[in-house]
Amino acid sequence: MNSLSAEVSLQANVAFEVKSISKHFTGMKRPAVDSVSMRLKEGEIVALLGASGSGKSTLIRLICGLERCDRDSGEVHTPLGVLQAKGVLSRQIRRLRQQFAVIFQQFNLVGRLDVMTNVLMGLAGKRPVLPLMVGRFNPSDQALALDALSMVGLADQAFQRASTLSGGQQQRAAVARALLQGAKVLLADEPVASLDPESSKRVMDSMTSLCQAHGMTLLVSLHQVHVAKQYCPRIIAMREGQVLLDANQDAFDEAFLSQLYRQQPEEAL
Repeated sequence: MNSLSAEVSLQANVAFEVKSISKHFTGMKRPAVDSVSMRLKEGEIVALLGASGSGKSTLIRLICGLERCDRDSGEVHTPLGVLQAKGVLSRQIRRLRQQFAVIFQQFNLVGRLDVMTNVLMGLAGKRPVLPLMVGRFNPSDQALALDALSMVGLADQAFQRASTLSGGQQQRAAVARALLQGAKVLLADEPVASLDPESSKRVMDSMTSLCQAHGMTLLVSLHQVHVAKQYCPRIIAMREGQVLLDANQDAFDEAFLSQLYRQQPEEAL
Protein backbone atom coordinates (compact mmCIF):
# COMPACT_ATOMS: atom_id res chain seq x y z
CA MET A 1 0.00 0.00 0.00
CA ASN A 2 1.20 3.49 -0.79
CA SER A 3 0.51 4.68 2.76
CA LEU A 4 2.88 2.01 4.06
CA SER A 5 5.80 2.69 1.76
CA ALA A 6 9.33 2.79 3.12
CA GLU A 7 9.44 6.56 2.73
CA VAL A 8 11.18 8.14 5.71
CA SER A 9 9.03 10.95 7.04
CA LEU A 10 10.40 11.45 10.54
CA GLN A 11 12.49 14.38 11.59
CA ALA A 12 16.14 13.76 12.40
CA ASN A 13 16.81 12.20 15.82
CA VAL A 14 13.25 10.91 16.23
CA ALA A 15 13.11 7.25 17.29
CA PHE A 16 9.42 6.74 16.46
CA GLU A 17 6.17 8.67 16.30
CA VAL A 18 2.60 7.61 17.00
CA LYS A 19 -0.17 9.64 15.37
CA SER A 20 -3.74 9.42 16.68
CA ILE A 21 -3.91 5.63 17.09
CA SER A 22 -6.85 3.87 18.72
CA LYS A 23 -7.69 0.27 19.53
CA HIS A 24 -11.10 -1.20 20.32
CA PHE A 25 -11.52 -4.78 21.52
CA THR A 26 -14.79 -6.66 21.08
CA GLY A 27 -17.02 -6.42 24.12
CA MET A 28 -15.30 -3.37 25.62
CA LYS A 29 -17.43 -0.27 26.24
CA ARG A 30 -14.53 2.08 25.61
CA PRO A 31 -11.36 1.82 23.52
CA ALA A 32 -8.27 0.32 25.14
CA VAL A 33 -6.27 3.08 23.43
CA ASP A 34 -8.09 6.26 22.45
CA SER A 35 -6.51 8.59 19.84
CA VAL A 36 -3.00 8.57 21.35
CA SER A 37 -0.14 10.55 19.83
CA MET A 38 3.47 10.76 20.98
CA ARG A 39 6.97 11.24 19.67
CA LEU A 40 10.14 9.89 21.28
CA LYS A 41 13.61 11.10 20.39
CA GLU A 42 16.65 8.91 20.00
CA GLY A 43 18.20 8.12 23.38
CA GLU A 44 15.22 9.28 25.45
CA ILE A 45 14.22 7.34 28.57
CA VAL A 46 10.49 7.70 29.08
CA ALA A 47 8.05 6.14 31.55
CA LEU A 48 4.51 5.19 30.66
CA LEU A 49 2.57 5.56 33.90
CA GLY A 50 -0.96 4.58 34.81
CA ALA A 51 -3.18 2.14 36.67
CA SER A 52 -4.04 -1.34 35.42
CA GLY A 53 -6.37 -1.10 32.43
CA SER A 54 -5.17 2.36 31.42
CA GLY A 55 -3.98 1.12 28.02
CA LYS A 56 -0.22 0.99 28.55
CA SER A 57 0.32 -2.60 27.42
CA THR A 58 -1.93 -2.26 24.40
CA LEU A 59 -0.12 0.91 23.34
CA ILE A 60 3.26 -0.84 23.51
CA ARG A 61 1.93 -3.68 21.37
CA LEU A 62 0.56 -1.18 18.84
CA ILE A 63 3.88 0.64 18.61
CA CYS A 64 5.80 -2.49 17.58
CA GLY A 65 3.03 -3.97 15.45
CA LEU A 66 1.99 -6.84 17.72
CA GLU A 67 -1.50 -5.35 17.60
CA ARG A 68 -3.22 -3.62 14.69
CA CYS A 69 -4.78 -0.24 15.36
CA ASP A 70 -8.39 0.49 14.38
CA ARG A 71 -9.18 0.88 10.70
CA ASP A 72 -10.23 4.49 11.16
CA SER A 73 -7.30 5.53 13.38
CA GLY A 74 -3.78 6.73 12.79
CA GLU A 75 -0.22 5.62 12.10
CA VAL A 76 3.05 4.46 13.63
CA HIS A 77 6.11 6.00 11.97
CA THR A 78 9.73 4.80 12.30
CA PRO A 79 12.95 6.05 10.67
CA LEU A 80 12.72 3.14 8.19
CA GLY A 81 9.10 3.72 7.22
CA VAL A 82 5.48 3.50 8.33
CA LEU A 83 5.04 0.38 10.47
CA GLN A 84 1.24 0.46 10.37
CA ALA A 85 -1.54 2.79 9.28
CA LYS A 86 -5.32 2.53 9.71
CA GLY A 87 -5.16 -1.07 10.82
CA VAL A 88 -2.87 -2.28 8.02
CA LEU A 89 0.65 -3.53 8.78
CA SER A 90 3.47 -2.70 6.40
CA ARG A 91 4.53 -5.36 3.92
CA GLN A 92 7.98 -4.82 5.42
CA ILE A 93 6.73 -5.46 8.96
CA ARG A 94 9.42 -8.03 9.81
CA ARG A 95 12.21 -5.60 8.89
CA LEU A 96 10.52 -2.67 10.62
CA ARG A 97 9.92 -4.65 13.81
CA GLN A 98 13.66 -5.25 14.10
CA GLN A 99 13.97 -1.64 15.23
CA PHE A 100 12.12 -2.62 18.43
CA ALA A 101 13.01 -5.00 21.23
CA VAL A 102 10.21 -5.84 23.66
CA ILE A 103 10.53 -7.01 27.26
CA PHE A 104 7.45 -8.38 28.99
CA GLN A 105 6.60 -8.95 32.64
CA GLN A 106 6.60 -12.73 32.10
CA PHE A 107 10.32 -12.91 30.99
CA ASN A 108 9.46 -15.32 28.11
CA LEU A 109 12.54 -17.48 28.58
CA VAL A 110 12.61 -21.20 27.80
CA GLY A 111 13.25 -22.71 31.23
CA ARG A 112 14.83 -25.97 30.06
CA LEU A 113 17.43 -24.14 27.93
CA ASP A 114 20.51 -22.49 29.35
CA VAL A 115 20.72 -18.73 29.71
CA MET A 116 23.19 -18.36 26.84
CA THR A 117 20.84 -20.09 24.38
CA ASN A 118 17.91 -17.96 25.51
CA VAL A 119 19.92 -14.80 24.91
CA LEU A 120 21.09 -16.03 21.50
CA MET A 121 17.45 -16.30 20.47
CA GLY A 122 17.60 -12.53 20.21
CA LEU A 123 19.33 -13.08 16.86
CA ALA A 124 16.26 -14.78 15.38
CA GLY A 125 15.46 -11.79 13.20
CA LYS A 126 18.96 -11.64 11.76
CA ARG A 127 20.01 -15.26 11.29
CA PRO A 128 18.54 -18.31 9.49
CA VAL A 129 15.88 -19.83 11.71
CA LEU A 130 16.78 -23.54 11.36
CA PRO A 131 20.28 -23.38 12.96
CA LEU A 132 18.81 -21.42 15.88
CA MET A 133 16.06 -24.01 16.37
CA VAL A 134 18.60 -26.82 16.69
CA GLY A 135 20.95 -24.81 18.88
CA ARG A 136 23.72 -24.20 16.37
CA PHE A 137 25.43 -20.89 17.06
CA ASN A 138 28.70 -19.65 15.68
CA PRO A 139 31.49 -18.58 18.07
CA SER A 140 31.19 -14.88 17.21
CA ASP A 141 27.49 -14.88 18.14
CA GLN A 142 28.26 -16.70 21.37
CA ALA A 143 30.86 -14.06 22.21
CA LEU A 144 28.27 -11.33 21.62
CA ALA A 145 25.81 -13.10 23.92
CA LEU A 146 28.41 -13.49 26.65
CA ASP A 147 29.26 -9.79 26.38
CA ALA A 148 25.56 -8.94 26.75
CA LEU A 149 25.26 -11.18 29.79
CA SER A 150 28.35 -9.55 31.31
CA MET A 151 26.70 -6.16 30.92
CA VAL A 152 23.73 -7.27 33.01
CA GLY A 153 25.87 -9.13 35.56
CA LEU A 154 24.98 -12.68 34.50
CA ALA A 155 28.13 -13.97 32.81
CA ASP A 156 28.63 -16.56 35.58
CA GLN A 157 25.13 -17.95 34.96
CA ALA A 158 25.51 -18.24 31.17
CA PHE A 159 25.29 -22.05 31.14
CA GLN A 160 22.71 -22.52 33.87
CA ARG A 161 19.19 -23.59 32.98
CA ALA A 162 17.04 -20.48 32.78
CA SER A 163 14.53 -22.05 35.18
CA THR A 164 17.13 -21.98 37.97
CA LEU A 165 17.42 -18.18 37.92
CA SER A 166 15.52 -15.86 40.21
CA GLY A 167 12.82 -13.61 38.73
CA GLY A 168 15.16 -10.62 38.67
CA GLN A 169 17.92 -12.63 37.01
CA GLN A 170 15.50 -13.92 34.37
CA GLN A 171 14.40 -10.40 33.58
CA ARG A 172 18.01 -9.27 33.23
CA ALA A 173 18.59 -12.19 30.86
CA ALA A 174 15.63 -10.87 28.86
CA VAL A 175 17.34 -7.46 28.79
CA ALA A 176 20.54 -9.10 27.47
CA ARG A 177 18.51 -10.86 24.76
CA ALA A 178 16.95 -7.54 23.75
CA LEU A 179 20.41 -5.98 23.56
CA LEU A 180 21.59 -8.74 21.24
CA GLN A 181 18.77 -7.90 18.81
CA GLY A 182 20.52 -4.64 18.00
CA ALA A 183 17.25 -2.74 18.22
CA LYS A 184 17.14 1.05 18.38
CA VAL A 185 14.12 1.15 20.70
CA LEU A 186 13.48 -0.91 23.84
CA LEU A 187 9.83 -1.28 24.84
CA ALA A 188 9.45 -2.68 28.35
CA ASP A 189 5.96 -3.68 29.50
CA GLU A 190 5.78 -3.76 33.30
CA PRO A 191 9.26 -5.35 33.57
CA VAL A 192 9.47 -5.01 37.36
CA ALA A 193 5.84 -5.50 38.38
CA SER A 194 6.42 -8.97 39.86
CA LEU A 195 9.87 -8.33 41.36
CA ASP A 196 11.01 -7.41 44.85
CA PRO A 197 12.50 -3.92 45.34
CA GLU A 198 16.15 -5.01 45.08
CA SER A 199 15.56 -7.05 41.93
CA SER A 200 13.52 -4.19 40.48
CA LYS A 201 16.42 -1.82 41.05
CA ARG A 202 18.92 -4.12 39.33
CA VAL A 203 16.63 -4.60 36.32
CA MET A 204 15.97 -0.87 35.96
CA ASP A 205 19.68 -0.11 36.44
CA SER A 206 20.53 -2.62 33.70
CA MET A 207 17.96 -1.32 31.23
CA THR A 208 18.68 2.36 31.64
CA SER A 209 22.47 2.03 31.71
CA LEU A 210 22.49 -0.16 28.59
CA CYS A 211 20.21 2.23 26.74
CA GLN A 212 22.43 5.15 27.68
CA ALA A 213 25.59 3.27 26.66
CA HIS A 214 24.17 2.19 23.28
CA GLY A 215 22.10 5.26 22.45
CA MET A 216 18.84 3.29 22.59
CA THR A 217 15.45 4.80 23.27
CA LEU A 218 13.53 3.31 26.22
CA LEU A 219 9.77 3.40 26.76
CA VAL A 220 8.94 1.52 29.96
CA SER A 221 5.45 1.06 31.40
CA LEU A 222 5.28 1.15 35.19
CA HIS A 223 2.86 1.25 38.09
CA GLN A 224 5.34 2.61 40.62
CA VAL A 225 5.59 6.42 40.61
CA HIS A 226 8.84 6.50 42.57
CA VAL A 227 10.54 4.17 40.05
CA ALA A 228 9.36 6.33 37.15
CA LYS A 229 10.68 9.48 38.82
CA GLN A 230 14.00 7.87 39.72
CA TYR A 231 14.86 6.67 36.23
CA CYS A 232 12.82 8.61 33.67
CA PRO A 233 13.18 12.36 33.04
CA ARG A 234 9.98 12.32 30.97
CA ILE A 235 6.73 10.64 31.98
CA ILE A 236 3.61 9.98 29.91
CA ALA A 237 0.55 9.36 32.08
CA MET A 238 -2.42 7.37 30.75
CA ARG A 239 -5.93 6.86 32.05
CA GLU A 240 -8.80 5.08 30.30
CA GLY A 241 -6.84 4.77 27.09
CA GLN A 242 -5.92 8.43 26.78
CA VAL A 243 -2.79 10.45 27.48
CA LEU A 244 -3.57 12.60 30.50
CA LEU A 245 -0.18 14.32 30.70
CA ASP A 246 3.14 14.14 28.83
CA ALA A 247 5.69 16.17 30.74
CA ASN A 248 8.87 16.38 32.76
CA GLN A 249 8.74 14.30 35.93
CA ASP A 250 8.52 17.46 38.06
CA ALA A 251 4.96 18.00 36.83
CA PHE A 252 3.79 14.85 38.61
CA ASP A 253 2.85 16.18 42.03
CA GLU A 254 0.46 14.64 44.55
CA ALA A 255 -2.54 16.53 43.19
CA PHE A 256 -2.00 15.16 39.70
CA LEU A 257 -1.31 11.64 40.95
CA SER A 258 -4.57 11.67 42.88
CA GLN A 259 -6.33 12.55 39.64
CA LEU A 260 -4.40 9.92 37.68
CA TYR A 261 -5.07 7.04 40.06
CA ARG A 262 -8.30 8.34 41.57
CA GLN A 263 -6.97 7.34 44.98
CA GLN A 264 -4.44 8.50 47.52
CA PRO A 265 -1.11 8.78 45.66
CA GLU A 266 0.77 6.98 48.44
CA GLU A 267 -0.87 3.76 47.26
CA ALA A 268 0.95 4.08 43.94
CA LEU A 269 4.29 4.86 45.51
